[in-house]
Amino acid sequence: MNSKSLNIIGKLLLIFLLLFFLLKSYIETNKLEQEHRITIGNVYDYYIPGRGGYDLYYNYYVNSKKYESIRTIYENPKKFANKRFFVMFYPPNPKNSKLLLLHGTVPEQIQQAPPEGWEGIPKVVKKKVDE
Repeated sequence: MNSKSLNIIGKLLLIFLLLFFLLKSYIETNKLEQEHRITIGNVYDYYIPGRGGYDLYYNYYVNSKKYESIRTIYENPKKFANKRFFVMFYPPNPKNSKLLLLHGTVPEQIQQAPPEGWEGIPKVVKKKVDE
């Protein structure tokens, strides 16, 4: 083979790999959105990679097994550090997860999630105080 053929094969291989990883990411995200459960995650650290955005490091438990993941954000990470947030995960592969920052922090009334997680974000029922 000449160098021109190798160059074309290399470019095709690169395009194939790029398409493969994009498709895989799309499928995993779609599965997560359609079939998920909810648990509680803890943001335990953050990192400023220098390329724009900040990486939040969080962990969560599913069936007593600990998982860790990263979410990139574009706002001050200090306001998320050492706080609890809901995490959406895909039950057949709990590593496939998403930190749900838009729902706010987990209320203090909720101490822990069931081992297999909730079907949706739990609603906190406030007890009426008799006067």
